[in-house]
Amino acid sequence: MPKKPPSNVWIMVRSASLGLLVAATGVGGSDVSLAALTGSRFGVMLMWAIVAGAFVKYVLNEGLVRWQVATGQTFLEGACHRLGPAARVVFLVYLLIWTFAVGASVMSACAGVASAMITPAGEWAGGAPAETSQWVKVLLGLGHSILAATLVLSGGYGEFKRVMGVLTVVMVVLVVVAAGLTRPDLGVLAGALFVPRIPLDDAQGVQWTIALFGGVGGTVTMLAYGYWMREEGRSARENVSPPGTRSYRTDLAVAYIVTAAFGIALKIVSANVPVSASGANLFQAVAARLQETIGPAAGWVYLAGAWCAVWACMLGVWQFVPMLFAELIALGRDQSAQGVTQREPTRPAGSTSLSRSGVYRAALVALATLPAVGVWFDFALVQRAFGILGSMVIPMMALALLLMNSRRAWVGQYANHVVTNVFLIIVFLLSIAGVVVEFARLLAR
Repeated sequence: MPKKPPSNVWIMVRSASLGLLVAATGVGGSDVSLAALTGSRFGVMLMWAIVAGAFVKYVLNEGLVRWQVATGQTFLEGACHRLGPAARVVFLVYLLIWTFAVGASVMSACAGVASAMITPAGEWAGGAPAETSQWVKVLLGLGHSILAATLVLSGGYGEFKRVMGVLTVVMVVLVVVAAGLTRPDLGVLAGALFVPRIPLDDAQGVQWTIALFGGVGGTVTMLAYGYWMREEGRSARENVSPPGTRSYRTDLAVAYIVTAAFGIALKIVSANVPVSASGANLFQAVAARLQETIGPAAGWVYLAGAWCAVWACMLGVWQFVPMLFAELIALGRDQSAQGVTQREPTRPAGSTSLSRSGVYRAALVALATLPAVGVWFDFALVQRAFGILGSMVIPMMALALLLMNSRRAWVGQYANHVVTNVFLIIVFLLSIAGVVVEFARLLAR
């Protein structure tokens, strides 16, 4: 007999906590770095891309979760069973490249914020000597990474969620407060939000726009919500009613409202702050500007909020991404995954069992160490490359949602509405066009 649905109050509390968990994992390193770098370079011009990116990620993630609610399978399970072995191979290749990129991006961001925090406030504007800072940043990035991996392995989901919740609340409050203290021009902000413009006069303007749009709110990390739903006991199971649409839509609304607000705040505090070409002194420069214009405490408020954001992102990515590798390997071993006409998988993969597997642990160790090589590279280049690479998952997800969620035979009442399908087609075409245009520009050089 189906269990009694939870009360409205419990739904709100649970949605706030799980929504913040999704926001922290998606925001983190990419949003902190990309929003700040584009703010420094273009002011508030690309603020619309933050809101647009958050909205698109909401629609995509809602579709991913709707599949899981309808079938009891994660979207990755469904794609491998319904779209055939090619889907698994393509995603595995992309995931390998993306994982190195996200690891390098988050480690670089953690190292950048931490190095700014240990630099005396009087030296924020100038930064540390290049050779010394590179060694220090590699050690800081690895230190954060090893600590995050240790916490993920030693603690359970409940402890992980509590730590993430605290970090997320602190990061949002501190950065939004810092942005408010700058007293931005609301008229200028409104224009930047509602009038889309691309800095075409800048040789890298399109690159940065694509990177910001693709990086804000997470990329592959959108899949994390489905696994955490299982941890919360909110996936459809035998004799248990699936969660209502209001429940997961509330979670995702919380996640992407927080994401957009945080990205906007970062844009405001970093607008037109001069930084080095490599972006290595980004966090020191923003802190120095806040210290000069508001007061000594403002720089530390910003750095504390930025640190909470990037480390929360690292924890979320380190906890979740190895599950994808564990599930992909398990699905590859499962001969039934090769039958694209099979309605249900013979082996439902629970996130708890995945996190205890040898593949999960090996993937976590690799993620926590190998991408440290990327900390040596130009900071702005690493962040921009990750944003562009992350944006490539958007057309893949949009196409998969069109193919899978439009079949009533597969998802029943949870099938896409015609408006959703039109939106997904638009997102697919625009994202493909953006990537193609940028590659054509690069080849023309």
